Amino acid sequence: MLRIPRRFAVAVVALAAVLAGCSDPDAGAAPEPSAQPLAQSPAPFDQPDVTFAAQLVSQHQQGVDLASSADSRAANAELKAWAKRFVETHEPEIAQASELLESWGQRPPEDPGLDGNRPGKVTDADVGGLAALSGTAYDKRFVELMIRHHEGVIDTASQENAAGENPRARELAGKLSRSQQDEIAELRKLA
Repeated sequence: MLRIPRRFAVAVVALAAVLAGCSDPDAGAAPEPSAQPLAQSPAPFDQPDVTFAAQLVSQHQQGVDLASSADSRAANAELKAWAKRFVETHEPEIAQASELLESWGQRPPEDPGLDGNRPGKVTDADVGGLAALSGTAYDKRFVELMIRHHEGVIDTASQENAAGENPRARELAGKLSRSQQDEIAELRKLA
């Protein structure tokens, strides 16, 4: 009869146990990474962030509404082209500010006319007066109202930069402050 040394037998049993553990995918294996990424905790935000994003949605929507009228009322072809670019660049910013509000559990404003007395607000009387104009008279008044509107956005962005906490909102405010100043310079050339 063949005698197996005891140490060898223990080693074979231990090796068999280790190999058996390796063949079972669930035994002692590290958990597989989830197919879905873990939800990131939202960045902090405060009331100035909420105010900024809500005012931005309202301001930009009013600006888009005003700019949309230029195609049929303006005399200056360059002003019409500027207004078209304005709509194309500001609609995504409305969406961005709305997404920020929703990520904070806030509802974006539904009507830009219901936001009270915000900086740069164009009144219903201003809108009505603009709607009654066409040609060069429209162009002049449109530029005046859009400059006021842009100055209001710059003021809103400055308030965010001074008191806001959310990094995404502050980044958007900085970008807007620069772009609105550039657009004011363009508008002045078109006046």
